[in-house]
Amino acid sequence: MEVVANMFADVLAAARVEGTDVLGPDLLHHVGGELVRRGEVVLVVDVEDGLGLVPTSDHQVLDGWRYRVEIPEPPGKVRKRTVPRDGVMHVMWRRHPREPWRGISPGSGAGTPAVQLAHRAEVKIMEEWRAPTAHIVPVPNPESAKGIREDLAAAKGGAVTPESTAAGWDQGPAGAPRQDFQAQRLGPTVPETMLRGHRDAVIAVAGEYGVPEALLAGDADGTAMREGYRRWILARVDPLARRIAAEASRVLETPVTISLRSLWGHDLQGRAAAVQKLVAAGVDVDSARQVAGLGEV
Repeated sequence: MEVVANMFADVLAAARVEGTDVLGPDLLHHVGGELVRRGEVVLVVDVEDGLGLVPTSDHQVLDGWRYRVEIPEPPGKVRKRTVPRDGVMHVMWRRHPREPWRGISPGSGAGTPAVQLAHRAEVKIMEEWRAPTAHIVPVPNPESAKGIREDLAAAKGGAVTPESTAAGWDQGPAGAPRQDFQAQRLGPTVPETMLRGHRDAVIAVAGEYGVPEALLAGDADGTAMREGYRRWILARVDPLARRIAAEASRVLETPVTISLRSLWGHDLQGRAAAVQKLVAAGVDVDSARQVAGLGEV
């Protein structure tokens, strides 16, 4: 889930905001990440040092849609305030159907097994990687191998020439031991099925947030990644940005827009082709550019 949270946070931080200077990249990054992690984010309007929005660490909605909020302050302090609805910016990923004052994310709302599977797979993989690592060198007598151990420690990757542990070494190839001082590594052995299961679970969780598989699968080609990115930006991130802008417009009492057009480079070829077809159909170039979204960005 943290991968998905960072993806939404980074894209929103790169958006262009018009109508206010309050929603800067850092604040949009925070909003995007918290929406994925918690399903909602609450910011308090602050006018003490000029108009601003202050993130909260926790909140509770009281009677009359009043908000009891906790604002973190250094060093590790928490300031509690009660503010009216007009004094907070409350953005939700999705509104709870029976508790409309509470936001839910796809993962928390569905209680999806994919999230649990991904978590359990990560725990098991970490347990495997915590296994001790060493190289085991079989010897006939551990006491007599003390000198060999000292030579191996001092070799630092070089060669040492201890006496063979098997008879027949001087009787030609037929009598030479096939395995002599062969080190066997002891360490983590993560099953491939566990790694694949974890990968599939992560992709399933990301899919619940609208992130296409092509953006997470390492074997996707460039065409699939560009198409996945286009669908994700237009169908998921842009509507989310519009909802954030609408809530910001309400609480700041000024029209706010959040544009992702500067990130449309993935769809440049398709939009340029659309302009050509519109012009060929008799539409003037400026109008065609506006329709295709290639106006001023």
